Amino acid sequence: QVLMENYPVEKLSIAVREKIILPLVLIQHFALEKLQHPVTEEEQQAYEKLAIRTVYGIVNAGRNLA
Repeated sequence: QVLMENYPVEKLSIAVREKIILPLVLIQHFALEKLQHPVTEEEQQAYEKLAIRTVYGIVNAGRNLA
């Protein structure tokens, strides 16, 4: 908080980015957790696809960080 006091625009940008990234990380964690347990082939494909799709959103949000 203290480090960003002099940079209100950047602070707001990070807050908005976190609102996007945190749900994606939660979804990704859920999918990866499900893959740690026995699942059907159909479920495995769905959870793998879900985990991979969240990576795109996380990477895209991170690209806008620089």
